[in-house]
Amino acid sequence: MADATTPDMHRLKPSLTLPMAFCLSLKQVIGGGVIVLTGTAIGLAGAGAAPAYLLACIVVLLVSLPYAVLGAARPMSGSLYRWPSRFIGAPAGFIAFWMVLSTHVGLAAYAVTFGTTLHMLVPVVSARLGGLAALGSVLALNLLGTGVSARAGIVITAAVVLSLLWLAVAGAPHVEPARLADLLPHGWHGLLSAAALLTFPISGATLVSELSGEMRRPGRDIPVAILGATVCAALLYVCVTLVAAGVPSPGAGGRSLTAVAASVMRPLPLVLFELGAGIVSMLGIMNAHMLWGSRSILMAAQDGWLPHAFGKTTAKGVPAWPLLLLGAIGAVPLMAGLDVASIIRVSGLGASISAILSIACAPLNARADPAAYRASPLALPIGMLLLASVLAVASQGVTIALLLRDLNLRLILWWGLWLTIGGAIIAMRLKHVRIVDD
Repeated sequence: MADATTPDMHRLKPSLTLPMAFCLSLKQVIGGGVIVLTGTAIGLAGAGAAPAYLLACIVVLLVSLPYAVLGAARPMSGSLYRWPSRFIGAPAGFIAFWMVLSTHVGLAAYAVTFGTTLHMLVPVVSARLGGLAALGSVLALNLLGTGVSARAGIVITAAVVLSLLWLAVAGAPHVEPARLADLLPHGWHGLLSAAALLTFPISGATLVSELSGEMRRPGRDIPVAILGATVCAALLYVCVTLVAAGVPSPGAGGRSLTAVAASVMRPLPLVLFELGAGIVSMLGIMNAHMLWGSRSILMAAQDGWLPHAFGKTTAKGVPAWPLLLLGAIGAVPLMAGLDVASIIRVSGLGASISAILSIACAPLNARADPAAYRASPLALPIGMLLLASVLAVASQGVTIALLLRDLNLRLILWWGLWLTIGGAIIAMRLKHVRIVDD
């Protein structure tokens, strides 16, 4: 039995296959991007939302390459924390962890989407109440050890993809080409702002690296899951966004895919679409967040950054305290009434800062152990890896600047408070931290 200072990581057994990892990555990208943010992106860029998605996907593919290389060479659970802490240093590891932790406010965006869809189907239930109920239900299921399994995730992902393809096919005959003629109705600022907003959800595939220690063949599966899911999602995004921007409906003005679907589908198919895209998909992505999000918390507690309780699992292997922390982080913006775009901007800032630290670890790993790196299934030439890493870091810097420019004063103050708390934890806990060897 693990003692009070050692998390029960032996219960996290290698069980994820390639189809499971791929579907987990694809679900994370699709649910967090095209379903939640298409209306917002169209509001920012009009018909330019489609090229904004394409631009964001290109940036994400560039960023994903160092992740894929590092994940193939050094797979480990909680990698977004463990890579920086081991290749750069303990403070860098905590900063990466703290930034990753901030991304979980994104749970509120998915809960809001669930609640809004449920309110459309059952008007007596308010959107906020429905969102809180969804978040609480997913949390409770995970605490009981009965969260959606990886195999069920394959079914959920298939249902969501079919729902979106259905919308694209049904909406294509209703597209008015004139609506797609102007790709810059709000100038380059609108297109670039939309692209920056979209980079966080599109980069969701990289988060599968958090579970690399639980994959049967991580060296092969991580690159395929990350890069393959991003490419597939990009194609689906562009098709759906062209329909959403080209169909005359309230949704084309910046509302939701459901509004677009309502103008091109009959009642029964519309209900099925709402259930698939707005209900099942959001439950699936919240469950995925709970799954991967707990891993870095476990590892940070193992090294001494957090109380030991956060590094322990129950007899069923459930990381109870990390799950409760994730639930609380997701509930705060939901209770505060933040809009989806604001929530995603905050999440995107944390993800981009964390990404810079993880990207830097890719060439550091290659230089630290050249022999082991060359044995990796995805061993790029060092010069090529370094160039890709520099370009990826630069793209993340631009993304951060664009996101900061669009933050309002309230969000800036909240972000400042989060950074202050993180700095205080470093000051208080650094001398107690002991990086545990892999």
